[in-house]
Amino acid sequence: MGPASPSNRPRLRLTHAAVGLLSFGLGLFIGLPVLGWWLWPVQWTDLPPLPTYTPYPTYTSPPPTATTPPEPTATPIPDAIVVAPVLDLRDGPALDYAVTGQAAQGQPLQVIGQFAGCAWVQVVAASAAASAAAPAAGWAPLDPATLQLNAPCVAIPHGAFRPFTGVLQQDLGGGLGELSVENGSARDHLLVITTAAEPARAAARLYVRAGEALTVTGLPDGVYRLYFSSGEAWDGDERRFTQDARFGRFQDTFAYTTTATQYTTWSVTLHPVVGGTAETEAVVPDEFPLTP
Repeated sequence: MGPASPSNRPRLRLTHAAVGLLSFGLGLFIGLPVLGWWLWPVQWTDLPPLPTYTPYPTYTSPPPTATTPPEPTATPIPDAIVVAPVLDLRDGPALDYAVTGQAAQGQPLQVIGQFAGCAWVQVVAASAAASAAAPAAGWAPLDPATLQLNAPCVAIPHGAFRPFTGVLQQDLGGGLGELSVENGSARDHLLVITTAAEPARAAARLYVRAGEALTVTGLPDGVYRLYFSSGEAWDGDERRFTQDARFGRFQDTFAYTTTATQYTTWSVTLHPVVGGTAETEAVVPDEFPLTP
C-alpha cells in the first residue's frame, strides 16, 4: 500500500486550548484533534509579581497666617524747646550759679526737674546735638521768650541742686548773739535751730557746703538746740536731702545772754576736732524739725 496522499492524512484541528497548573510545576497544553484528545506537556513559568504602587505623599499647605499691620508710631513731643537764639544753662536755679552749658534755638530738651513752681526747670539735651565741651544740661528760667515748656508743671518732679552756703530761713533777729559753723567734712550739711519754747519748729535753717564755713548774727537771748542733716540731692522746695540723708543733733543746748558789755558767741564744727567738747547723737527722721 502506497503512502497516503496529502488529502488522506489526518489533519489536526484545534477547537479548545487551556493552560492548567499542576502542583509539580508543569503545565499541560490540551488539544482536540479530529480523531481524539491529546496532551502535550509544557514547562510552566511563573510570571514576576507586578510592582506595588506606592502613592506619593500628599502636600497640605498650612492655613494662611493673619498679619496685623503695625500701628503708626506717634512722633514724641519734646518736654521743652529752646526759643531764644541761645539759652544759658546753669548749675542751679538762680542767676548766681555758673553757666554749665548752652542750648541752641529749636533744640529739644528733656525736663527732669523744676523749682519754685516751675520758675526754673532742670533740663538735659534730648539729642546728641550738644558738644562735650558745653553739654546742654542744667537749669534755665522758664520764660516764654526763651523756652517753650510742653509738659505740665504738676507732672515734673522737684529738681536737685546744691544751695550756696548761707541762711535759708531765719525767723530769729534783733539780738547780738552769733553762731559760727565750720564744715570740714566731705558732705554738705543743713543746720536747723530750734527754741526751747518751740522745739519741733525750725526757727532758722542754714546750709553749709562741704569744706566751707558760715557765721550767723543777730540771735536774740534764749536757749537753743542745734540739729544737723547731711546727704545728697537737695530738694530746694522741701528743703531737705533726698538721697543718703543722715540726721543728728548736739546733745547740749546753746544759751545766749547779752549784757551792756558782752554778748554770746558759739562755734561748732561738723567734723571731729582735737579737744572738741560738743557731743552729738543720731535722731530718726521723724524727730528732725523740718516744719518752719
